[in-house]
Order: sequence, then C-alpha cells, then structure tokens
Amino acid sequence: MKKLILCLLLLLPLTCSAAELHLDYIAAIDPPHHESINGRWEQALAERYYLEIKPSITLGRLTYYVAGITYGLQEWHSTEWWGSDYDYWTNPDAWKPEKFRYAVRNGGTFDLIGDKLQIYSEYYVPVDRRTSHSFYYWRVGISGRIF
Repeated sequence: MKKLILCLLLLLPLTCSAAELHLDYIAAIDPPHHESINGRWEQALAERYYLEIKPSITLGRLTYYVAGITYGLQEWHSTEWWGSDYDYWTNPDAWKPEKFRYAVRNGGTFDLIGDKLQIYSEYYVPVDRRTSHSFYYWRVGISGRIF
C-alpha cells in the first residue's frame, strides 16, 4: 500500500496550480420515433426532454464532476398510434411530458499520461429508485483520447 501511495505521489505534478471550475449543460429534445424508451410494454415511457447540469473541478491531474439530470417522459405509443410524422410533430399531446424523473451522476478521472490515459470512475443513481423502475451503476475503468 505504501508503494502504491508513493507511486501516485510521483505521478502528481510537482508544481501547484489553481483549480479550474467548469459548468457544462445539455438541453435536448428527442425527435419523434428516435426517443429513448424507459421500461417495457405497458409501462414503457418515451423520453421527450433531457436536461443535464454538470459542474466540475480540475486540480492538477484530477477531475471530478457531479451532474444533475432531469428526464421529461410520456407514455410511449407506436408510430401507427400517432399517425403520420406530420401528425406526430404537430400534436401538442405528443410533446407534453407526463412524468419527470431525476438522477445524479458523479465521477472523475485521474490523468496517468496526460489525456492519453486516465483512470475513470462514474456512479449513476436515480433520485428515487423505488418508484422510477430505473437502474443504477458504478463503472470503473480507463479512458483516454486517441488523437
């Protein structure tokens, strides 16, 4: 364990630098017949709206973020149920979210060799797992930039 800590300390930059703060966002509308579907059969919900706010901090080789996510969902229906694509696009009921779900995603990276090789970790959890019939996960691995 002591050798691992010593190796990690050697990988840290020798000079101190100020932390960088970032605030990213994604606001999206899923197009008709290409939306993400949550659940199955009669419980299937179409994801109509998506909003993610993601503050992050970078200090040296370590980057950490926490993202708050909101999904606007409605009952899913087949293409035939809505009629033509024009009917789907112009029907206000097709764009009205019936339920909202919330989730939190947090994680980070540690640069081993700049942005070419990083240790990566992420944890995703719905705010209320009992009622949302959703999933949660913890993912650990490596990440990087190829070019």
